[in-house]
Amino acid sequence: MSMRQRSFGVQSRSLGVTVGPASSLPLESEESGSGTSKRSSGPATEERAAVAAALASSASEANEVASSAKISGLLPPPPSAETRLESAPPLNLFDVEATYGTTPTRDLIRSLFVLRTAQMGWLVRYAPTLYRWTQRVPLLRESTNLFIKYTFFRHFCGGETLSECREYVEKLRARGVGSILDYSAEGEAAPMNAAAVGRRRGDGLLLEESDISPDEVRYDGAANVLMTTVQWAGNEARHCDTISCLKVSALARFELLERISEALAIRFGNLTTTHDGTPFLLLGHFDANGLVRAIADSYEFDESEIGMAGAVGMAASGSGAAVDHEPKQPSDSILDHVSLHLFNEYLSPAERLEFARVLCRLDAVCSEARRYRVPMLIDAEQYSIQTAIDFCAGLMMLRHNRSFESDQETPAIMYSTVQSYLKDSPERLKAYRELASRFRFRYGVKQVRGAYMASERRRAAAAGRPDLSPIHDTIEDTHASYNAGLSALIDEVRAGHAAALFATHNVESLQRAVELVGSDSLLRRNAALRFAQLYGMGDSLTFGLVRAGFRACKYVPFGRVDEVMPYLLRRLEENHSALGTAPRDISHFLAELRRRDLRVPL
Repeated sequence: MSMRQRSFGVQSRSLGVTVGPASSLPLESEESGSGTSKRSSGPATEERAAVAAALASSASEANEVASSAKISGLLPPPPSAETRLESAPPLNLFDVEATYGTTPTRDLIRSLFVLRTAQMGWLVRYAPTLYRWTQRVPLLRESTNLFIKYTFFRHFCGGETLSECREYVEKLRARGVGSILDYSAEGEAAPMNAAAVGRRRGDGLLLEESDISPDEVRYDGAANVLMTTVQWAGNEARHCDTISCLKVSALARFELLERISEALAIRFGNLTTTHDGTPFLLLGHFDANGLVRAIADSYEFDESEIGMAGAVGMAASGSGAAVDHEPKQPSDSILDHVSLHLFNEYLSPAERLEFARVLCRLDAVCSEARRYRVPMLIDAEQYSIQTAIDFCAGLMMLRHNRSFESDQETPAIMYSTVQSYLKDSPERLKAYRELASRFRFRYGVKQVRGAYMASERRRAAAAGRPDLSPIHDTIEDTHASYNAGLSALIDEVRAGHAAALFATHNVESLQRAVELVGSDSLLRRNAALRFAQLYGMGDSLTFGLVRAGFRACKYVPFGRVDEVMPYLLRRLEENHSALGTAPRDISHFLAELRRRDLRVPL
């Protein structure tokens, strides 16, 4: 069955659901051979002869050791500390010529226009309203979308389709940079409390049956696009260090994810009420232990999955040796293992069935990522649905990272995202660390500062509880939170417990990371440690990290113009902010244009 035809139908069986298994694809292993070189010397004196004899003796011993290792199948011994701590390439994050020297002049001028336009406060403030208004008039809709496509879209997105992204991905590979393919369709939040009217009371319990969106086809279509992306990354772009990512809101109704977050918050005791009596997540008081318990209670293991009876209990108690898992493709449904009994009191039967469909879509995409060994990042989103996303991400890690055979190039399959501008970000990072420690797998985390700051504060104010904004009160607190998480994750990567991707445009954080890694060349090139910047932003940072010996990636969003508008509006808002990177990028564009003797007015 082709991906375009694949559906994610669910059959009810005492709230159980079945989904057809994905076909397995053998994973090819690549072996690298080693060659030997010979050299001869003719000594002219007895002293030279003695030196040559000593060198020949040493070479003979080395060859015997190498031959013995090859015969026994052993790997070569690990490099010594002197080898690991060789002199590292210098870090230069502001080399304009090295970054933009090959960029066409027309592209530099377009980028300069886009970022300078983003500095216009009135445009940023009214852009969402203006865009919605133009979409109501056919002629305006066509002209507006065309203008956006060749300006803002071209600057911040790789294309409308994967094939349009191919050229950019290949260019990045030629410069040693990886790609994060992001199908940037996502759900939109309803106005504050709109979903709650007539459905909930102050304790968050369901009052009456909710309306289920009939448009499940759209979510199935998004899942198929994501699976096609993974297949493309695993086949046509397999040599380009390619990663994929997804937004759970592209696979599920936004209001359903809010309901799931509220149900989990009630169990954690982290729910309060707004001025009109509707429930509101108690922001900044996330319970890591509660989330770990909820995930562990919802996932059921069997002997075929873990390889031996009782191994899960042993891992959970922290005793005994780690279990070796055979690398295999899951042949069963996610819902053969996941129970939704935790939500019986808070979700209607129809909502639980809808949630089951969401898990089927999500697991199908993640199974495809595991099949092709393409790391999958689950993006963070608005705070009102983030706990539901963390719950789903934890389930996917537990299912796919536990029995995945890690290697140097693919240390982990599933990554979640932690937003450091949230007051409870340390607790969310702790939840993944504890879950991985309890069930013995390597967890993956993408760390960002966050992209929903303005909307989160507006939401808290609209609810009559501005004191419950989830965002740190000062930017200094956000920087401190990010750097603390960065330090902890690098230690976890060094110990082999985690895989981390640091998505940041902050120079201080990047310099701090480089200092923590030091001259350890193996850690610099370790696939478990990556850095990333957005398409069209911070290019000098990305290429500077690569020149210094690190793995760096570019976030490459794609999708139709109307699908990616929420993403584009966030980029517009972000680059207008005084904390954004637009001024630095603008100065780099101007410097390169002047280097080419093109006079651009300030």
